[in-house]
Amino acid sequence: MSASILSMKCLRRCGGLWSYCRITCLRYQQKRFLQEKIALPEADFEKDNKGRLIAPVIRPLPKGVDLDPEMIKECRNDPQRYPKHHAGLMHPDKVPHLPKLMVKNARQLLAEKDLISNALLKESMNRLKEIYSKRQPPIDRRIIAAKTEAIEEEMFTAYIEKRNINFEELKDDEKDRLKRKVQNMATRTCKATTHNWKPIEYKDYAGLVYMASRLTLNYTVLYRIFYEINKLDKDFSPHAVLNVGSGTGSAVWAANKIWADEVYEYYNVDTSTYMNDLARKLLSKDIRNPLELVMNGVNFRQSLPSPKHKENKFPLVVSAYLLLEQPSMEERLNLISLLWDLTDNYLVLVEHGTTAGYQLILEAREMIFKLRAEYPEIEGHVFSPCTHEKVCPKLQLWKSPCTFSIEYRRLNIDEEFGQGDSKLLERYSYVVLKKGKKKEDKRFPRLTGVLHKTNHSHCHLCCPDGTLRQFVFTEQKPSRNLFKCIKRCSPGDFIPMPWPETDVDNDSENITTDNSENITSDNSENITTENSENIDYIEQNTDKEEVENDENVDDNLK
Repeated sequence: MSASILSMKCLRRCGGLWSYCRITCLRYQQKRFLQEKIALPEADFEKDNKGRLIAPVIRPLPKGVDLDPEMIKECRNDPQRYPKHHAGLMHPDKVPHLPKLMVKNARQLLAEKDLISNALLKESMNRLKEIYSKRQPPIDRRIIAAKTEAIEEEMFTAYIEKRNINFEELKDDEKDRLKRKVQNMATRTCKATTHNWKPIEYKDYAGLVYMASRLTLNYTVLYRIFYEINKLDKDFSPHAVLNVGSGTGSAVWAANKIWADEVYEYYNVDTSTYMNDLARKLLSKDIRNPLELVMNGVNFRQSLPSPKHKENKFPLVVSAYLLLEQPSMEERLNLISLLWDLTDNYLVLVEHGTTAGYQLILEAREMIFKLRAEYPEIEGHVFSPCTHEKVCPKLQLWKSPCTFSIEYRRLNIDEEFGQGDSKLLERYSYVVLKKGKKKEDKRFPRLTGVLHKTNHSHCHLCCPDGTLRQFVFTEQKPSRNLFKCIKRCSPGDFIPMPWPETDVDNDSENITTDNSENITSDNSENITTENSENIDYIEQNTDKEEVENDENVDDNLK
């Protein structure tokens, strides 16, 4: 083997190791963003005889757990085809193709500004993606003021001790001058160590960058969520859709793809006039005549309808990537309450697949629980993806956000169009809330992580009893039919095995570790000290946030 080939192999291995290190550091960095004080209900995990919490390690399956009896019959009738299309699969068979007219209009809008095959546009798209991956919700002013005051006291004491200054002997002018100097130093230090949230204005070039970067991703994510709702509730067919924070109108395309002519009205709300005009052009048959749209009943507004009128109730309310853009926590909670009042059946909330995005999804989930407790006549429950309404076990035990990955087709912005489009991966977090009582049906665990091998599969399951467990499925245990179905599952799918009401394990004892006691007890003390009634005063842990300044977002995009 020549020296050149060996050197090339060494370079490839070094490059792979470098990529792995960067991804690992990024994931660790996102975990540090998680705030420790969240208004969540008290955890209710299993305990052993000594009162220790049971860690989600490899454990034997409960007795009698196997494939659903109805599915066993279908699997026996069609053993080759049914495991590939069983009822637990929540993902479409293939990556959905983009509407041709939407892609055509998007390319024409970019061509008008001479942005096809533009290197600056691709660089701006990467910059916008980086901003979203590190974006944090705004911090309350009271927390910033308290932090600045604490820093000022500490710096004032250190400044006097270092210079041996007797503050009482100074004149009034010198005292005021010293206080102003220390106050300015404390303010600069607080700004340098606190996330500086700034709103992003999508106008002109920034709006086109957003369209090129997020149009196809938002469409694919919403299509996948609507696909799940349609599969779990086949009798549901919305006659109207309220899209809050509509942006480029991706929810209109996705809802039309699932329910087609059953939807008579699309009510799009966005405060940006430019984004409303951009969405109208994308939905038009010809961008030169934006008044003639492909679908009927599409309306654009800049404000939400009033929930006081009984007629302003929508079967499906969608809000995608809007919670993180609210300027304060109070406005964010008011928005969630208003959306819940406008909802008649389903409320869909989507955020970025980061720790901050998942944090806001949990906040909205607990806000709905609080409204349900205050107004018992308004019933509601979590429809998806959670299989229970307890504290998130993945967050409680691993301090990790519960997100899902999705594959989507990239919007081709190159000159050579039609030679195939590339696919990308993105993570997102979401929750689907439904009004009314929860139906007493079979309880299936949901897959949160899986590692498929030839003869077995390692699965992390979020179980209906509120626990996170890890099982190993083989052809012999528990059955061959169930193993075939699991081999087709990916994170986000249901495992088609009814979960028992009481978990009775096999003869072997539950496996516990000494570390699990320390980890779970410490996390439970930090996370569950506050009651859900105090959600209006959720504190954000600013000391563990990474510094990210978004002051020049528009300048960077331009």
